[in-house]
This record gives sequence, C-alpha cells and structure tokens, in this order.
Amino acid sequence: MTIGTDKEEIKKNNSFKNQYKGRFAPTPSGSLHIGSLVTAIASYLDAKKNNGEWYLRFDDIDSARVKKGSIESILHCLENHEFLWDKKEIYQSHQKEKYISIKNYLLKKNIIYGCNCTRKELSKNIAGLNGPIYNGKCFKKKASGNLAYRINLDSLTSTFQDHINGKQSCLIKEDIGDFIIWRKDNIPSYHFATVVGDNLLGINNIVRGEDLLKSTFCQIFILNKLNYQIPNYCHIPLVLDRNKEKIGKSSGAKEIDNRNPKTNLIDGFHLLNLNPPEELYDCNISTIWNWGIQNWNRNKIAKTDIY
Repeated sequence: MTIGTDKEEIKKNNSFKNQYKGRFAPTPSGSLHIGSLVTAIASYLDAKKNNGEWYLRFDDIDSARVKKGSIESILHCLENHEFLWDKKEIYQSHQKEKYISIKNYLLKKNIIYGCNCTRKELSKNIAGLNGPIYNGKCFKKKASGNLAYRINLDSLTSTFQDHINGKQSCLIKEDIGDFIIWRKDNIPSYHFATVVGDNLLGINNIVRGEDLLKSTFCQIFILNKLNYQIPNYCHIPLVLDRNKEKIGKSSGAKEIDNRNPKTNLIDGFHLLNLNPPEELYDCNISTIWNWGIQNWNRNKIAKTDIY
C-alpha cells in the first residue's frame, strides 16, 4: 500500500485479488479465554477450509492496555493448540509510521478535522450505537491545543453484508456521528488501526465476534474513504456465561487451561455447532484440526449467542 505524492492517491492492496487471507488479532491485555479461543478457531477453520492464509496480528498500538506477559501467554496458548499461522506474527505498534502517513493524507484532503472537546462535554451528547453521538461542534471551527481527529461523515448510511447476520445498515451520521480516527494521546483509534492494518496485510475475510458488528459500520466508512477493498465479514455469536453475559477479560474470564488442548479444541467445535464425534477425544491434535477443517461450515453457526 502506498500513498501517491503527486495525485495523493491511496492505492488498494492488490493482494485482495488473490487467495483468501484471514487473521486473528487479539489485544494483548490478558491471556486467551474460551471466548477468544472460539473466535480464533472459527477464523482459522474458515481460512484453512478455503485453502487460505491465516495471520496472527497483535493489536498492541494502545500500550496502556498491553499487560506484561500477555503476548507470550497468547503465543504459548496458540502454539500449544497447534495453530499454524503464515509468516511471522505482526505487531500493530511496529506500523505506526504508516498510520501517521495515512492520517496526514486524510487531513490534507479535509476528510478529517481536529477536535478539542473534552469527555465532560461529550458526555452531554445523546447516546448512540458506539457511545455519545458527536454534534459536530469542532467541524466548522479551527480547533487548537491537544487534538483528536474526527472523520467527517458526509454520507447518511453505512451498509455491509454479514455472512451470518445478513444485511446490516445504519444511519451512520444520525446513529454514530463523526467518530474519532486519531486520539489525543497520538495513537490511531481502533477503527482506523484495524482498517489500515488489515489492508497492509491484504486481509479479505474477517471472522470475529459479534460484539464488533456495530464497529464495522465505522470501518466500512473508512474503507470507502481510502478506496480500499471491502472484506467479507462473518461475525460469530458470543460465548456467554450462565447469566447470559459475555465471557471476556473485563468480566474476569478464566484463562484457557493449556494442559488440555484437545478438549479445548473439541469444546470449541461444539460451541460452533460442528457436532464433533465422541471418538475425536482419542485422536491427536493434528487429526482433530483436520476433522474441524473438513467439517467446517459457516452456515451451521446459529444467529444467537452461544453458551
């Protein structure tokens, strides 16, 4: 991916035209739990079923969220379960200069603008899909000081097709408002870093949790502004606890027990409605993966959350 200096044109990553490329992109804010492992399994099976490449990227651009030892813990867990990713693992934090270049391009094109609104000011705005709906206060003025950068939503809707959940659409200007792509602490927002990072890898298929379904509306808007290819999306149901709450790091989810990788994988297959046979528990991990790849079917995944 390059930025033209004369025409200032953002070029698409040509690898979109080639084979399937997927990824698993954990934030190293803790060890993997059953919810994140199921997401990794689904993403991996989808890539391998389609004879594709599967990358591991650590979304570590926000250093404040990175927990010491998490990267090593995640690597150990994936290796212990015999995930095989293509090329060496990628780190978002190593790509910051690329994010800065593209942010500057958007600024020069007047696609984004500076905003110095405080959290207290923003908290007074109406709640939307992804937090308070920005009222555009800084759009028509030249803000100064410590700035975040927001993208100007010059279209009314954002639409995409999800393999499990079908057509998704929202009135992005009305339901979300001009959202931040660059934070005041001088790092890219999750939406911006994800879009640019995926394009750098040529990712054309994204399998991830349903909790990120709403985030896709913002990412689609950025993709269109940068003239990037739109990936295929598949948002799988969340793994919930007995209280029907999402199992996650913030709720103190239990770390994956690396002593039982075969059981963990087969349990993941059950949660993805693959109905693995009982005798699979007696097989080695390679055979378990081969069975999963052969029997993987997106259409078997329910549209409701899984327990």
